Parts: sequence; C-alpha cells; structure tokens
Amino acid sequence: MMSSPLMPSTLNELLKHDFILAKKIYPHLNSPLKKYLKYIFPKPLKSKNSSFDLLVRAMEQFSQRHHLEPVSNFSKLLINTPCIQQADHSNLLLDRETFYNNLLHAESARLNNCDYIFTSQCSIVSCITRRSPIFGPTILNYNDDVYKVFDDSNRTLKDSNFCTLSSSRKFEISSLYNPEKSKDFFLQHIDGLSFATAEQAYLYANEHIWNNIKYTKGIKRISFDETLISELAILHLRDIHSPFYKLIMDKDIRDNFIKTKRSYVASKSNKSINSSYPDFFWLRKKNKLRALKLDLNTSKFKIFQTNEDGISINSVDDIIKLLEEKVIYLDRMMAYFLRCLLPNIVAIGGTSQQDYLNSYQEIFQLANEKTSFLNDNYKKSIQNKDLSQFGGAPLIEGKDIYLNNIQLVDFEQQIKESLNKNLLETIGSFDCANYLLS
Repeated sequence: MMSSPLMPSTLNELLKHDFILAKKIYPHLNSPLKKYLKYIFPKPLKSKNSSFDLLVRAMEQFSQRHHLEPVSNFSKLLINTPCIQQADHSNLLLDRETFYNNLLHAESARLNNCDYIFTSQCSIVSCITRRSPIFGPTILNYNDDVYKVFDDSNRTLKDSNFCTLSSSRKFEISSLYNPEKSKDFFLQHIDGLSFATAEQAYLYANEHIWNNIKYTKGIKRISFDETLISELAILHLRDIHSPFYKLIMDKDIRDNFIKTKRSYVASKSNKSINSSYPDFFWLRKKNKLRALKLDLNTSKFKIFQTNEDGISINSVDDIIKLLEEKVIYLDRMMAYFLRCLLPNIVAIGGTSQQDYLNSYQEIFQLANEKTSFLNDNYKKSIQNKDLSQFGGAPLIEGKDIYLNNIQLVDFEQQIKESLNKNLLETIGSFDCANYLLS
C-alpha cells in the first residue's frame, strides 16, 4: 500500500505508521462517496447466535422503557440491518459532527433500500471534554453561537460524566455570548422541558429533531445509549454459557485476560488503547466515573491512581446489582464485545474506532488461545475485521456544509453534490485524524 502526494499529509502519515484507519479508507479514495457509503452498510445476517438474541432482548427492554414510540420486532430489523452507528458521544443532533454521523448513516441505509437505522450514543463521556473553547455534550455549537443546554455550573460539569448528572433534568438553554438571541424552532421546542435523566432528555430531543428535518423523512432513527449496555451485560451475566459470564466470573479466564490485555497495551502493537483505561468497569464516585483496575493478587478492583478500594467480585448477583443501581458501567472494550463482536453486528465508527476495535479483537484472540472462553462460532466472529467500518462526519470534512437553521438548509442539494464526488475530495485535509499521530 503506497502513500501518494495527492493524498492529505495526515493520511500519508497514517499509512506510513500502519494505522488500520488508513488501510480501511485507502482502497476507496477514488470511489464516489455514495459508492463507499453503500459498501460499508452490511448485508443481512445469514444466521444468529445466542448473543444476538440477548442483544435483541436488551433492545426490546430499552425501547419499552425509553422510546417515545416503542419499536417491535427487533430480531427481524437487526437481522436485516446488522449494524449500529457508534461514532456519537451524547450530543444533540444539532451538533454538526453528530448530525452528519447520523445523516451519512441514513444515506447508507437509503442507498441500500433500507428505511431505518440503529445508532448508539456513548453517554459515559465527560460533560466537559475541552475547556478552551469550552466543549462537551452539554455545550452546543449551533447557528453561529454556543449554548449551554442545562443550568449546571462549569465546575459541576467538569466533575461529571453525562450519564451521572443528577436526576431530574430540565432543559435551560442559554447562549454563552448572545443572551438576547432568539432560539430557533428546535431549541424553543425543548427549552423548559423536564426529564428523569440527561440520557432520557437527549433521547427525546434527538427524536424530535430527527423527525422534523425534511431531508431525513422516510428513515427511522432508532437510538440507544449506555443504558442498553448495562442491561445487555445483566442478561449475559444471567447466562452461565455466555463468554462474558466466563470472562467476569471465572478467575483463571479473567486473570489471563487482564494479563494478556496489559501485555498488549504495553507492546509496540498498541496504537490506540490508553493504559489508564479500566479493567472491565467504571465506578461511579459521586458524579464522576473512575477507572477500576483489577488486583490480580486479591481479585479486588482498585480505583486507578488513588488505589482506593473499588468493588469485589463475590457473586454474579453482586455485579448485577451494581449494574442495576448504576454504581458501575462497562468500559468501552466490553461494550464493543457485547454489542458488536459477539452478536456479529457491524460498528460504523469514526477515526479512532478502526484501530482500537482491531486491537480489542487481537486481545480477545490472544487471551482465548491461552485460556479458552470462546466457542468456534464466536472465534470466527471475533476475527471478522469487517465488523468495524469507517463512517460519519470525517467523510465530508472537506465540504463546507454547516448547520445554520437546519430547517431551511437545502441538504438534498448539498448531500447530492458530495455523494457524487470521490472520497479523496470529500475528506479534505483529514485533519480530524491528526491526533492519532501525536
């Protein structure tokens, strides 16, 4: 695979350093965007396994509890469309990146004659991900302005994750720089509304936004957040035959997995997994999630850096209770294990996913070779490199498409123009991936 002076310098460097992201996109650079979008949308599954059935059950439970219009027949929908768009953090769809992650995924569906999409927002993200200029899931850059969505202090937001924000959320939308500026249709509709949690508030708001954009008509967006992963983990823990059950509850398998992961993270093969990431779980301390690390000598989890006591695995019921009470949350690696790798569901993700999901697959394979916890069918699934596909807003980084009163923007014309251009042009400078080289 050769670098080229015609490619963005960032992409050239990623190729030189053997990044999976670059290998994914390189063969398609001279293809129209619409051909690429059609390609990454998977064909229907030919068979399903028990982990697929558990994912369907978790989706059904989530939909009944959280969706305004509960969805039925998830098994058929997921078999026909075995992919989930997973590039989003918890954000309103008015956020440019989040909007185009979803819009381009919808375009993939449309090109494959499908009228619905699945999408998942990561709600364990910190409420402030950048301080200057301020940015995060409760800060909205929209309509040439910056809005706070909830009336929390910056100190509270700094010390909170989105999923741990205090209950009883009320939208109190205010401009940081233009207090007198009138709110548009979407902001007016949600301003003042109250919900039990921040996650429920965003589920409702985003469903309303999506359903009121002309261009997205005809494509149903079915959305989830990290609540789904906790519910899915509980279902797996109640099945003694589940690979996840074995990974958590069998000491030999668990310890071998952690040793394998730590060895891989410390090796030159690792380009994307931070050594500070948790072993299996995040622990909620007040409103902040803390990474847990497993002490292999005592089988107890300690809080990373402080070494305070975290949790102990005494029984599967103890873990289930902690998940139900939202004391612990699964880390990203386990979330992908349950949501994608075991049930054979394609993850449509952004720039970082391509390399860290590949690393996850390698770690699971290496650990299983030493202490088996995967049957032959699961081993095939874990090895399937097509389960990660690159999509979302970075595909049109080179096109000047902005969200300024999205009811009035002619998306159809703008998107059609982009769809007919080659990927090499639509990705532009690809600066969005520069951070991978640092």
